[in-house]
Amino acid sequence: MIERYEFGLMVVSGRRYNMDLILYRNRVVDDRWWRREGHKLTIDDVKEALDKWKPKVLIVGTGYHGLMKVPVETMERLKSRNVSIIAANTEEACKIYNEKLRLNEEVMGVFHLTC
Repeated sequence: MIERYEFGLMVVSGRRYNMDLILYRNRVVDDRWWRREGHKLTIDDVKEALDKWKPKVLIVGTGYHGLMKVPVETMERLKSRNVSIIAANTEEACKIYNEKLRLNEEVMGVFHLTC
């Protein structure tokens, strides 16, 4: 569960992170995750984690102010993999992610902690 989020900081299972990260259920997949194109999420940015965990839902935290974008092409590629996507500013995305966990859904989250 995500216990806390504020600009530049996320607390997951008692551990503090100050870099963008990927979560699968209660696991931190990569605490140094970065996108190739900065504020644009491409399928290549998440492909390895998607292949490994095969989630049904991908929650995208687009940043404190929502500056990270999810292009239509990325959404289409996720859809072709039968992965639903929910993108929201990171504060809202954390709430959605935690709710999906409570419902025991196969959920993965990618979170931009700043901007």
